Amino acid sequence: MGNFGKKVVSASLAVLTSVTMLGGGSFVAVAGAATAADLQAQINALLAQLQSLQTTTTSCAAPAASLTVGSTGASVTALQNWLVANGYGSFTATGYFGAMTQAAVAKFQAAAGVTPAAGFYGPLTMAAVQARCATTTTTTTTTTTTTTSGDEGELKNFDSVAADENSIEEDQNGVEIFAFEMEADGSDMQVSRVDLYMDESAGASDSDNADDYFDSLVLKVDGKKVAELDVNDLDEDAYNVVSSGSGTGDEYRARFATNFKVEDGDTAKVTLEVDTANNIDSGDESATWVISLETDSVRATDGSGFTDEYGMSNEKTINVDGPTAGDLNVSLSTDNPEEAIVSVDDTDDTNGVEMLAFELEANDGDIDVTDLRVTIDDVGTLTDVDSVVNTLHLICDGDEIASESVLATAGQTELITFDVDGEMMINDGDTLECSVEADINNLDGGDFDEGDGILVSFTNVDAEDEAGDNVEADGTANGENMHFYTVAPVITKVSTSIVKTAGDNAGTEATDDTADGTIVFTVKAVGGTIYINGDDETTDEVEGILLTNGQGGDLDVLGDYSYSVTGANITTTNGGADNEYFTIPEGATATFTLSFHLDPASTGFFGGNVSSVQFGTALTNETTRSASAITFGTVADDLETALVQLTDGA
Repeated sequence: MGNFGKKVVSASLAVLTSVTMLGGGSFVAVAGAATAADLQAQINALLAQLQSLQTTTTSCAAPAASLTVGSTGASVTALQNWLVANGYGSFTATGYFGAMTQAAVAKFQAAAGVTPAAGFYGPLTMAAVQARCATTTTTTTTTTTTTTSGDEGELKNFDSVAADENSIEEDQNGVEIFAFEMEADGSDMQVSRVDLYMDESAGASDSDNADDYFDSLVLKVDGKKVAELDVNDLDEDAYNVVSSGSGTGDEYRARFATNFKVEDGDTAKVTLEVDTANNIDSGDESATWVISLETDSVRATDGSGFTDEYGMSNEKTINVDGPTAGDLNVSLSTDNPEEAIVSVDDTDDTNGVEMLAFELEANDGDIDVTDLRVTIDDVGTLTDVDSVVNTLHLICDGDEIASESVLATAGQTELITFDVDGEMMINDGDTLECSVEADINNLDGGDFDEGDGILVSFTNVDAEDEAGDNVEADGTANGENMHFYTVAPVITKVSTSIVKTAGDNAGTEATDDTADGTIVFTVKAVGGTIYINGDDETTDEVEGILLTNGQGGDLDVLGDYSYSVTGANITTTNGGADNEYFTIPEGATATFTLSFHLDPASTGFFGGNVSSVQFGTALTNETTRSASAITFGTVADDLETALVQLTDGA
């Protein structure tokens, strides 16, 4: 685009009309000079006398007109010169009353006691300046100096630059929507003003009020803020400069008072950033705004002190978008409890049993959850989940935000709805850590049997995003089975290991690959005494600890194993004989060490795995001592070795 500037070069001859002489000095007479040479000689003599004189002069002349931001002319220049001469500013007089002049006037007003010190040059400030002029005299020595004017320069090569964004949404900060470049040529250029124009394109229902879309505007040069305007500081008038605007009514002008320099030969990038309104009406979400730079938008002063206006014709359309649809993700927490035995009381309810831990994450905006639902399912022989649980509690970020009772009419599955309206606002990008705890009934009255239980899973939510649109939760969070006993073992893994011994596989049983492994775990009795059967050495029919070969088969078929049980207060009855069993009193812990040898009759991957721990709470016989079996949680998942490949050479 072309650059526009108007340059006027003028010269003036200053004529000295009067000088008050100190010390009675005299001038060389000018009248009657015979020749031009004589006249020049007399002028030179006069200049020599002036150089040696000391004079008392006033250091100011107070402009007689009221001035404010936007004023121009000789009065502004005179005021600027006075402010600089008296130490209230450090700028070049341009004849334009801008932000720097306003700041300098305010500085003087504060020093002179003029209130308010707002930077407006009016009658009170005028009187204060005149008072300073009347009382200030300076003694100066007149010297002859040679002032070399700065170079003339200009701003040129204006060019549009792609801004970061082509659209805005509500409640955004620092969105770059307009950018251009300009180059200083010939001298450094001091930029004192930048004008940008804005207009809303015609729309049937769109608002054309800037404050319905914007809060503030920031002008940056090479990434550094140089000026800022509140939306209410925009000028509104019939500028008629935005060609692709509505074409009717007023336009907005963002007039930025600046004080930045573009050095000779450098290119400066100028950007416009906006903070948008917190709430843009849905009817305005289809609006478009046009930002315009004009041929006289940039006011700058060159090295010679000449001020001109520069720019280019450039427009950019900005779309107003509705807020991005919010997204809510649900996932199982790493703290979710694994399937396990939970010890409950036979006479009193057991409260606060954690059943589920999950996370809710909001993306693309804040999410307001009003209802959250979970499902209770039965485990075991239950027909009604309310026979086990009476109340569920929803805990989020450590605080209980809702609780709901389980209806007495509940069946094997029950949907529970937590009312969390006003309690669960998840900010964009945040993750809410939640859990569900249950109050478990006592076992008296036959409400449920030993080993019965429940599981709790996340179902869905009622939620809205920032636009008020419904949001569904993506993902799953399913709890695990919790089994309730009044008396039961707590099983904990200690260690597992397996070592392969390679054979030469020469075709005989003795040369097969073999493996030897060990599984060590503890059993603690909670709620009462428990009994675990040992190995029946006679018939091999009853085993308290069932060990498999890693492929689902009975390990004894493919090899053999032995075990030992140790621990304080642990009793072994009929050790190594028929009807062997171990007695573990309440609170005591027994350590089981299982050692096994594998010599399979086929090639494959093998190992050791405790598939079940059978126990009982009645001593009566082998059957009562193995009335319950634990085949889940720590048993199935933890009490297993790695698999090794064994080759049968037979």
